[in-house]
Amino acid sequence: WDDGDEGSIVSALGKLRDTEFRYFFAILAPAIDMHKLVIRNAIKLELMGTEHVWLYSEASNILREDSFYTSILNSSDASDRAIASALNGAGLVVLEIPPSKAFDQAIRNVGAIKELYDYYVSRFV
Repeated sequence: WDDGDEGSIVSALGKLRDTEFRYFFAILAPAIDMHKLVIRNAIKLELMGTEHVWLYSEASNILREDSFYTSILNSSDASDRAIASALNGAGLVVLEIPPSKAFDQAIRNVGAIKELYDYYVSRFV
């Protein structure tokens, strides 16, 4: 695909949908706008959600403090909340986790908030 062309991205995602695969490994540029563009279109094409599994490479840098993922977690925008919901359960393949207050807090929350822990265990364990 041409990452500067939304039509090209939609076409590439359409080809993924046509394969009927359920597992995807994504290597995306760290640009926040690019992540939102890809994921919003994947949601529209029903490629994200309970029926599909997405794994991201560490090249995506989604754990950085200023990353795409941390930007949507703190957003009040409804479309950003839809993205956060669609990403629930997505995986990240990393060699090392860079220091991240947001990631550290998320890990603490999973263990400290019983409802969150029970929800995580019920969906992913």
